[in-house]
Amino acid sequence: MQRIIEGTNSDIRQILNHLAVWTAGSKTISYEQAGKDADTARKDMNIGIFDIPRLFFSAGEDTRKYTYADYNDLFFQDYSMTPFFIHENYPRSRPASARGSELKTLICMSNAADSVCAGDNVNAAIKMQNWGLLPTQSHFSAIMPSYYMRGGLSGMTAFPQILGQTSKKNRCDGLLQDLLSHMVLQVSTDKRQLGMEYLPSSRTSWFLPCWKKSLRVYRR
Repeated sequence: MQRIIEGTNSDIRQILNHLAVWTAGSKTISYEQAGKDADTARKDMNIGIFDIPRLFFSAGEDTRKYTYADYNDLFFQDYSMTPFFIHENYPRSRPASARGSELKTLICMSNAADSVCAGDNVNAAIKMQNWGLLPTQSHFSAIMPSYYMRGGLSGMTAFPQILGQTSKKNRCDGLLQDLLSHMVLQVSTDKRQLGMEYLPSSRTSWFLPCWKKSLRVYRR
């Protein structure tokens, strides 16, 4: 157990992943086998998050001998960010299996998109503290999409745009919550209804007078 901890650089989730793999095959393991698995479990900390998608989608010599376990370990280099990078970059890959056919490329992209959607469902379950599903998320969110789209990325690895949109969403949610706290004694609604129903209809009556007043001040 100590050798596994050292080999994974104390990454508790990767440790649990290897323990799950062991117990799936046998409830007992010899010291020699544990040492061998510990050596293969060593985590390369030099791989950056922008290099991980390139390795997943690469069909070159650097990944030709990669096994399923190798791709699984690659996912656990950064299990929280890798699904976002795979989601952002799989449409940028040119699948070698399509051999230049646009129809086959679309089929590969469709299969990859289905797998990404399944990975999102698994991620929702993980957020409910089901950490044992991380290997399943690795399969659907990274390994299968890259399997369908493997051939090489065209251009640089793109940063996930959804992260910027999430930040914008959280900022807007905070503004809506502040506005709702000032209106709670006058209206009976929640934050969702406030943003979708009250604000669009009230925009003219609220902001047009302010705009006209500021315009008069500017003209003076």
